[in-house]
Amino acid sequence: LFPDDLKIWPYDPEAANALLDEGGWVDTDGDGIREASDGTPFAVHYISTTGAEMRPQIGQIFADNLQECGIAVTASYLPANEYFAAGPEGPVFGRRFDLAEFAWLTATTPPCHLWFSKNITGPEAEGFGGWDNFNNTGWHHAQFDEQCRLALAALPGSPAQVAAHQNALRIFVEELPVVPL
Repeated sequence: LFPDDLKIWPYDPEAANALLDEGGWVDTDGDGIREASDGTPFAVHYISTTGAEMRPQIGQIFADNLQECGIAVTASYLPANEYFAAGPEGPVFGRRFDLAEFAWLTATTPPCHLWFSKNITGPEAEGFGGWDNFNNTGWHHAQFDEQCRLALAALPGSPAQVAAHQNALRIFVEELPVVPL
């Protein structure tokens, strides 16, 4: 289902730095961290779970990569029961994070349903999918939703299923609500 023309985002700190400069995020005080025009430093908090040796390694690589662009990263590692606690208090499903990293099991077809707009975690009274839902990114894209619905409704392996999944993947990769590792 991977389209041949799918955009691939290269690792390109030089291009990233040019975009950040263009957006007004400049290191005005020379400390290596970019600031907004009001002096607010570009700093993000990265969270993940404890208990897996690779999580801090991934976090450090990510922090080093962002440092090349003048973005400060602090990291926290929580036990899974705290990390995945239900919203609104839980950091992941309460959508209380800047950057969150965790494993997600998948199948042979893209799990597009994970990013349905109707599945955004949050209070149902405010139009969200409830605190026990799984679109913890908060990403909403009507065209993606439609292509995913078409893909899930089509016969597996049919041209309609392939086309819809590929269209959904193109939208996903252009918008990039998550960075698959």
